Amino acid sequence: ELLETMLFTPEGGVFLLLGHLHRMCCSAVALGFHCPSERQISEVLERASLNWPAAPQRVRLLLSPGGECRVEHTPLAPIMQQPRPHMPILKEIAKNGANGLRVRLDPEWTPSGHAQLRHKTTSRQVYDDARVRAGVGANGIEDVLMHNEAGEITECSIANIALEEPSGLWITPHRDCGLLPGVMRAELIRLDQILERTILLNELQLAMHAGRRLVAFNSVRGVFAVTLVI
Repeated sequence: ELLETMLFTPEGGVFLLLGHLHRMCCSAVALGFHCPSERQISEVLERASLNWPAAPQRVRLLLSPGGECRVEHTPLAPIMQQPRPHMPILKEIAKNGANGLRVRLDPEWTPSGHAQLRHKTTSRQVYDDARVRAGVGANGIEDVLMHNEAGEITECSIANIALEEPSGLWITPHRDCGLLPGVMRAELIRLDQILERTILLNELQLAMHAGRRLVAFNSVRGVFAVTLVI
């Protein structure tokens, strides 16, 4: 099934809804799924949300190959705030706390042409395998930082990433490197908060030694700091 994971807040509704609907429908066309219109899917979400508690929710929107939509939701911590892409990245990090997500570099590369990297679906084996190799869940490791056969950084298993440049700009790996083009990533690019550029493994290592920062982001958690564990 195609999958979109989204943030719902009572005051703001579904965060970046149009971006999520557009990505799902584009993936449906590419994969040959029957797809209702974006308006029809939005109406399914709206009806479902009428029965949700007046509290932030993590929402999973699923679309079957035959065009059937399902909506699942689970509560989020009351302190969860709606991300704000227009906010400068450093302020967004401060809002979410400075400790950061502890990630480890995948000891193996993932092919940039892997089919599961192009569309968000319930088939996540490529990400699950990377998480196992990096030891996620042990010794405080919370996610894996993936890379491809050319030594190019791509993404984490639950978020896209960006690296701070010496100039203060933030760069995110180009989608051609083999990664899921996230909805939050697209919004940050649209707002000129981040720029697309290839990031090589050795460049990342030099950046870390120089004290430059690494961040991750998705549309549920917003932008948050990353600590790369060697």
